[in-house]
Amino acid sequence: MTVTTITDAQLAPKDYASDQEVRWCPGCGDYAILKAVQKACAEMGVQRDQTVFVSGIGCAARFPYYMTTYGFHTVHGRAPAIATGIKLANPDLDVWVMTGDGDGLSIGGNHMLHVLRRNVDLQIILFNNEIYGLTKGQYSPTSRRGTKSPSTPLGSLEYPVSACVFALGAGARFVARSVDTQQAHLVGVLKRARAHQGASFVEILQNCVVFNDAVFEHITGKAEAPDAQIVVEHGQPLLFGKSKEKGLRLVPGKLELEVVTVGENSVRFPRRWACCTATPRCRTSARCTRRPGKPRAKPISMSCFVKSARGWWRANDCAQVRKDRASRLRPPQRRGSTCRACPRRRRAPQERPARGDRTTTGATVGRGAAANRHGPAPAGG
Repeated sequence: MTVTTITDAQLAPKDYASDQEVRWCPGCGDYAILKAVQKACAEMGVQRDQTVFVSGIGCAARFPYYMTTYGFHTVHGRAPAIATGIKLANPDLDVWVMTGDGDGLSIGGNHMLHVLRRNVDLQIILFNNEIYGLTKGQYSPTSRRGTKSPSTPLGSLEYPVSACVFALGAGARFVARSVDTQQAHLVGVLKRARAHQGASFVEILQNCVVFNDAVFEHITGKAEAPDAQIVVEHGQPLLFGKSKEKGLRLVPGKLELEVVTVGENSVRFPRRWACCTATPRCRTSARCTRRPGKPRAKPISMSCFVKSARGWWRANDCAQVRKDRASRLRPPQRRGSTCRACPRRRRAPQERPARGDRTTTGATVGRGAAANRHGPAPAGG
């Protein structure tokens, strides 16, 4: 009998699919996201026995059942907290958090903020369909003003939450956005998110065909997409349009963005284009990005793929921080030691005789006796 062993590096996307029936509504965008995650895992050679998918409550929370990895279906909004505990208990595990706009930004907004602030090494995938799908169509934190739903029959009065802006405000080091139907782009974003060491936040614009159909049509529609999406690439100008004839650039002399057409009014490829400055695997500490002559550029947060230029603190960077902190808290050096500011040596104090040899007024200085700091007493009188 011949036994063939298949390693994780040789697995296909179907090998990451479980035997459970996928129970989403026909046409739901979650099918495309599941396919993209399985394909990304296969291309990266993800080890199934070292991977955990954690979810909360909602349509996206079914995700762990459909992967041949470990999974944890937790309570509403607490997936980031449970995932943090898993990562702390076993740092070698590859932990993914699958959440939705209601689960992650409403009841779980507090946990989402802190997991990003703490920069826990997780992949956080947020399915954003701007609606509560599992509970039959109530408006969510990302629903736009005027959204009519069972909970807002006259239209929502609240301003929506921008998931990517929220993540950047919480201090996230890696922030990205993609679309459920853009498989090539989505797979690439997921691979980049996993390669990043630290908290990776990926928002996926996902269509709910039942309760909020075509809500992103003005962004993802075939006719509208070229003028509504900017695919950010490292070091490249922010160009868009069917022929990439339009772009964003900084207004000369101002900290503002303007839309220009390449070729009009002598507009060409200048040095002042707004560009993406995020590295493919940003590991540069914030301390190193502020070197003279290399100012840190601010990332553009209004595109299809956004990544913060802030790096995460590596282990040696943390050690350097502790060393610097210890030097600031260290007590001042005693008189006679080398000065920190200059290599010159301060005036050394007078040599003091050994214990038992120093004398004062006829008495030997011993333990507890009062010594004369000015040397022996004068003779006579």
